[in-house]
Amino acid sequence: MLMRRYPLWVQLGLTALTVVLGMQSVRVVLSLASFLLRDTFHWDTVYIGLLGFAIFATAFLAAALRRLLGLRFMLIVTAGGLGVVRLAMQAWTGATVVDFVLASGGVVLFLLFLPAYLSYVRGRKDLAPGSFALGLLLGLSIDVTLLGAYTTYDVSWDGGVSTLLVVGVLAVLLWVSLWGLLSSAPASDAAADGREVREGSWSQVLPWLGLGPFLFLQMLLFQNLARLATLTEWTYPVAYAWLLFSHAVGLMVAVWTLNSGQRSRWPLAAVAGVALIAVAAVPSSEAALDAALLLVGQLSGAVLLVFVVDALVRGTGAPGLARTTASHGVGMVVLLGLVFAYYAPFDMDLPYDNPVVPPLAGLLLAICALASLRTSPRDGPAVQVGWLPAQIALLLVVVPLVWALTWETPEAEADEGFPVRIVNYNLHNGFDVDGHLGMEAIARVIEAQDPDVVGLQEVSRGWVVNGSLDMLTWLSQRLEMPYIFGPATGSLWGNAMLSRYPILEWESVKLPPEGLLFSRGYLWARLDLGDGQQLRVVTTHLHHIREDAAVRAQQAQELLDFWGGDDRTVIMGDFNARKDDPEAQMIRDAGLADVLDLAGIDPGYTVPSEAPKYRIDYIWLSPDLTAEEVVIPASEASDHMPVVATVLLR
Repeated sequence: MLMRRYPLWVQLGLTALTVVLGMQSVRVVLSLASFLLRDTFHWDTVYIGLLGFAIFATAFLAAALRRLLGLRFMLIVTAGGLGVVRLAMQAWTGATVVDFVLASGGVVLFLLFLPAYLSYVRGRKDLAPGSFALGLLLGLSIDVTLLGAYTTYDVSWDGGVSTLLVVGVLAVLLWVSLWGLLSSAPASDAAADGREVREGSWSQVLPWLGLGPFLFLQMLLFQNLARLATLTEWTYPVAYAWLLFSHAVGLMVAVWTLNSGQRSRWPLAAVAGVALIAVAAVPSSEAALDAALLLVGQLSGAVLLVFVVDALVRGTGAPGLARTTASHGVGMVVLLGLVFAYYAPFDMDLPYDNPVVPPLAGLLLAICALASLRTSPRDGPAVQVGWLPAQIALLLVVVPLVWALTWETPEAEADEGFPVRIVNYNLHNGFDVDGHLGMEAIARVIEAQDPDVVGLQEVSRGWVVNGSLDMLTWLSQRLEMPYIFGPATGSLWGNAMLSRYPILEWESVKLPPEGLLFSRGYLWARLDLGDGQQLRVVTTHLHHIREDAAVRAQQAQELLDFWGGDDRTVIMGDFNARKDDPEAQMIRDAGLADVLDLAGIDPGYTVPSEAPKYRIDYIWLSPDLTAEEVVIPASEASDHMPVVATVLLR
C-alpha cells in the first residue's frame, strides 16, 4: 500500500503543504484588513477587529463540523478545500474584495484542518510518531523558501502565470498527499475512520493553545526574512540562507528531541523557554547578535512546539473533540490578539509598548510546553523518527546559495553633474487604492520617470500587517538602484532613498516631539553628482493627524534648522500639510521653493490618487536651484501620486 511505501513523504506532505497555503492566506487576510477594509472601505478599527475575531473564531467549530461530516470527510473538505481556495485566489485578478473573501475562506479551512488532523493522527497508530510536529515545522521552512525566492513578495500577490503554476503544483501535491493518507487507512480502524475520536483531559489538551503564540513568533520574527535583512544589513542571499539554515537546524533539533528519552525533556524545555523569552525580549543590536538570536529562537521554538504536539499525539484519553477544539480556538484567537496587540500601539494610545508582546508570546508557549510534559507519556516512541524532514530543510538552503552566485547588488556611478531627475513618492506601504499589494505597478510608475534620485515614504520592511515584504530590497533590485533606509517608527518602517549617484555621507534623524504613536524622522544624504558637483537631498514624512498643525510646524522647523540656508539642497516628502497651511507657508517664507509653484502647476493635488483634492507632497529647492519638466504622474498604484522634477542650477 502507498502508506507502507512512502509513509513519511505522505504524512509530512499533507501537513507541510497545508501549512504553506494556510500561512499565505493568513498573511493576506491580515494585510487586507488594514488596506482594503480600513483604507478603501473606511471601516472603523472596532468593526475590523470584530470581523477578524469572527474569522479566527471559526476554529471553535471543529468539533461540530467533525460530528456533521465525519473525520475523514472533514479532512477532505478542509485540506482539499484549502488547495482549491488558494488556487482560486491566485487565479483571480479582479476586485480585491474577492481576494479577501477567498483568503478568509482559506484561513477558516486551515484553522479547521489543524485540530481535525491532530485527532486523525491520534487515531492512526500506524503513522510515524512526530510526523505532525515535523510537518508543521517543515511547512514553515518551505513557506520561508517561497518568500525568499520572491524577494519577500508573497506569492499570493504575484499575478504571473509562473506563480500560478507554482501554487497549482503545491495544491496538487497537497491533494495527492491527502489521497495517499486516507486511502492507506485500514478499513477496520474505527478511530482512523472517525467513528471513534479520542482526546485527552483538559490538562492534556490545553497546551495546544500554544500553537497560536508559536505562529505569531514565526510570522513576526523567525520567518521574517525582511526583518533579518534589515537588521543585519547583510546581502539578501546571505540573510536568506541564514534564515533557512536556522529552520533546518530547528528541524534537526526537533528530530533529536522526539527520539530522545523523557528524562532530558524537563530541563530542555526550561532552557528552551527561557531562551525563547530572552530572544524575543532583546532589542536589535549588531548583525552577528541579531543572527545568533534568530537561530537560538528558532531552535527554542521548535523544541517547545515538539513537546506540545508530541504529548497530544501520544497521549490517551476519552472519546470526543470538544476540549481540543476549545483549546485550539483559544490559541487561534490568541494568535490574532497578539498580532493586534503588537501593532495597535502604532495606532492607539495604549498603556504598553509593543516590545512587550513578543516575550509575552514566548512565555505563553513556554508555559504550554512545560504543562504538556506533566501529562506526556513516560515511555519514548517505539519507532525512531527519521531525519527526512531535516534533510529536506537542509536541501532548501541550496536555493539562496545558488542565488548568491547570480545576485548583483546595484552600484552607483557619478555622472557629469546637474541636472538631476528627482522623484518623491509616498508608497502607502506598497498597497494601491483597491487594497492590492502591487509592487510592480509602483516600480513602473517610478521607472517611467527615469529618475536619478527617489525619495520614498511609508516604506515597510517586514511588518506582518503590511505583507511581511521588504519593499526596499525589492524595489532596489527591480529598478537597479542602490538604497539607504531611515527607520522612523520601530526599526522596520520609515523613509528611504534610491540613488544612482554615489552617496558620500548620510544619516537618519528622528523628528520631535517624543511620544507620538507614529514616530517621524528624516533621511538625508550628500550625493556625488560628478564633475565636482554635490547635492544634499532630504526625504521626510511629517505627522499625519490633521488637527495637529503645531506638531507639523515643530517638525518643519527642525528641517529648516537642518537646512540652515545651505545651497544645493533638496528637501522632499509627504508633509501632510496643504499648500496654504501655515506649516507649508513657513517653509516658503524660509526661502525654499516648491517645484510645483516654480512650474506654475496649480492646484497640484497629489492625494487621494483616485480623485485628488489636496497637495501634501512636495519637492522643495534651495534658492540656487530651479526645476523643469515638473509633473505629477497620474497613478493609483499608491494613495498618493508622485511629484517629479528635473533639478538644475540657476
